Amino acid sequence: MNVRLTGKKILIKLSDPWDLGESFGWEPLAAVIVAAKEDTAGGALLVRLERPFIYKDVRCEYFVAVPRHENSSVEALIAGRPVLCAITRITEDRLEAEDPFDLSWWRRGVAGIGEIATN
Repeated sequence: MNVRLTGKKILIKLSDPWDLGESFGWEPLAAVIVAAKEDTAGGALLVRLERPFIYKDVRCEYFVAVPRHENSSVEALIAGRPVLCAITRITEDRLEAEDPFDLSWWRRGVAGIGEIATN
């Protein structure tokens, strides 16, 4: 876990899917990093939205964000650089999983692409 990122406030600027962004007017989503994982693939973030929202009858509060581009890393946030990420909604009970960053169980649901930047 990366303690330098844990607790940092971020903004999520979704760019896709269109209907998700439209559902909240494309406003940046304020969030906080609950946990951060370092690995050779660029790491991952577990984030909690400051203002959860409902999308297609699903409460959206917690997400896992993973860098989309090769040689990109969540560590860039420490230097103040934004990171383009795949962002996947997880349920609150996944927070207690052995590895809350593991998305191998995910098949469909709320997910998108967006830029994450420090706030």
